[in-house]
Amino acid sequence: MCLPHCPTYRLAHSESASPRGRIALAAALARGDLEPDRALARHLNSCLVCLNCERNCPSGVSYARVIGAARELLHDAGLGPERPGQALFGSGLAGSTLRQVVKVYEGSGIQRWVRARGLLGEGRLARMEQLLPERTRPPVGARHPKAGGAKGRVQLFTGCTGELMEPETVQAAITVLQQLGYTVEIPPASCCGAMDHHAGDRAAADAHRQATLSACGGDDVPVVGIASGCTAHLASYGDGDEEGAAFAARVREITGFLADLPDLEALHLTTAETVAIHEPCSLRNRLRSAGVTARLFGRVGIETVTLSNGEGCCGAAGEHVLNAPETADRLRSPIIDALAESGASFLVSANIGCALHLAAGARQRGLAVEVLHPVVLLAHLLAERADDPKEAGSAS
Repeated sequence: MCLPHCPTYRLAHSESASPRGRIALAAALARGDLEPDRALARHLNSCLVCLNCERNCPSGVSYARVIGAARELLHDAGLGPERPGQALFGSGLAGSTLRQVVKVYEGSGIQRWVRARGLLGEGRLARMEQLLPERTRPPVGARHPKAGGAKGRVQLFTGCTGELMEPETVQAAITVLQQLGYTVEIPPASCCGAMDHHAGDRAAADAHRQATLSACGGDDVPVVGIASGCTAHLASYGDGDEEGAAFAARVREITGFLADLPDLEALHLTTAETVAIHEPCSLRNRLRSAGVTARLFGRVGIETVTLSNGEGCCGAAGEHVLNAPETADRLRSPIIDALAESGASFLVSANIGCALHLAAGARQRGLAVEVLHPVVLLAHLLAERADDPKEAGSAS
């Protein structure tokens, strides 16, 4: 029953590209019936870990644990997937320097000049450059108190991508949370460890896990994540020790956190533009929060359309978008087709990897659509209302 829900099986029509086939391969690897080699690694590493199969499995098989354990064995044998994005988001002087270079590249006008002339060709470097956002973002501070009687505090988890890839989302989350009466604190930047976990590097993933627990620990306030993929991995900390379980109980993905607030309707936001929703696999399958973005927007008065890809995956899937660009683009294509047919001016997605991949596809198709995190659109509409004397007066 899982096969029809697997994006890679639907493309390849091969048992080795299916959940059932990969479970059989993982079991053979664990028993020692199969030796780790490049062919086996290719089948297991090509899994998107979208977990459509796990969500639809009537027997409740924990596919995420199976594929995770298999990839640990491959990593230990030196056969883990390539990590082209690791240099950019890694710790240390090299990663920090590279991030500063990318910031200058994005904000100086060089990016537009390079893209207009196609100077990077069609290799992996060009692929990575296509995923970079285009707008210049405001800086992010460490603490953002709300003037007046705050309802409480939240810790905003920005992860290793927040400041570089989506500072506008960070700032928008702060704006919206403050508007709703919350004091926003940003813990010291740390990586959730999701990418290392998916690559089978357990030692690195555990190190990131401990750093995150230290950065966000010692408190009982909600830990609100802005990227659904990172947030889903933070929630998985509960599978470990007691400390991790206590932390995971505090974790909330931001669209779900906002959608559950009792007085959200007071925002009264509207737009005449068509807003399309993309639901990331991490939101739908790992966090089991299907429909939460539509529910959030509906509560504040914004009408939306949800793009369908037959419960598929957009193809971003962490570093899969760089390691298997042709497959990633094939999986993205039906979503871009649906986006074009929708006539939407905005496409919202709660996961940074999906948003960057879809934005690149929309640009290549020449679509006049802005791809945003849901909270960015909310913040834009709040700003428009504040600039409108009539709307501002009625809201107050």
